[in-house]
Amino acid sequence: MSAENSITVDVVSDVVCPWCFIGQKRLDKALAAVGDVDVHVRWRPFQLDPTIPQRGMDRREYMLGKFGSEERIRQIHARIEPLGEAEGIHFAFGAIKVAPNTLDAHRVIRWAGAASEDVQNRLVRRLFQLNFEEGADLGDYAVLTEAAREAGMDASVVETLLPTDADVDAVRNEIATASRMGITGVPCFLLEGKYAVMGAQDADTLADAIRQVAQAKRAASWKPRADLKFCRRVRRGSWSKSPALRPKITVYSSARPKWTPRHGPRNDGWSESRAAVFEHSSCRPIAKPGRAACYFVHKAVFLVSVGESRQRLRPLPSTS
Repeated sequence: MSAENSITVDVVSDVVCPWCFIGQKRLDKALAAVGDVDVHVRWRPFQLDPTIPQRGMDRREYMLGKFGSEERIRQIHARIEPLGEAEGIHFAFGAIKVAPNTLDAHRVIRWAGAASEDVQNRLVRRLFQLNFEEGADLGDYAVLTEAAREAGMDASVVETLLPTDADVDAVRNEIATASRMGITGVPCFLLEGKYAVMGAQDADTLADAIRQVAQAKRAASWKPRADLKFCRRVRRGSWSKSPALRPKITVYSSARPKWTPRHGPRNDGWSESRAAVFEHSSCRPIAKPGRAACYFVHKAVFLVSVGESRQRLRPLPSTS
């Protein structure tokens, strides 16, 4: 499929989060429902409790310390189990003996992503199954190595890297980045790095969000001809002298701006190019406001629809 009809979904999750397992199943259903959109899934790390010792701790003691009583734990499990059954998950909470520190599991997931998207997806699914349906210890190097082998990774490489500090800082930095973005609970589905769907939403909600973001991306990628002949046919006009009627616009340019931007160059995730915010007076208008307008900005042509207080200008082919 074309790049305009593909989107990236970053799933921020923890492999010991039951809601993340449910969210993974629902995401699978959503992806099946949006077959016309090419969706690339990437799994990002999050730790529900990074204070757990590296080799883990007794899960019963951990749960009692966290929730206070056996009755409270039973109530939580009783709420989750039927939701899991509806998604084809057979939660075996009683079989889980160890509450692991998931940092090492996230390291392996990161390495799987370097192999391929499919390998990473298979590994994440297998880790969910191991923890919640088989009661395996996800802090055990042998368990992680075998899961990596089943997912299609080179088990010998994983076995060699796990005892080292390889990518420990990288994973922790990703977790810190999620925290700075305001993600305090998982799962969180980030669409195109810009739109967040929080929690284990139902498949229809996820599918609808994917369609809307894909549609917005297609609309943003539409580019009419912008050669000089096209520009000369646009009726000339001038902006209002009132500053209130000259809203700010965002200019995307792969070249370094030759003037000082109001807020400085930035990248908002939609484009690899640099961006800066300027007043309309920084550009030479060749169309009246209120309609699609073209501007010359240092010999580059941009198109913008001027109807809101802030607009995103998309770069068109250079006129030079």
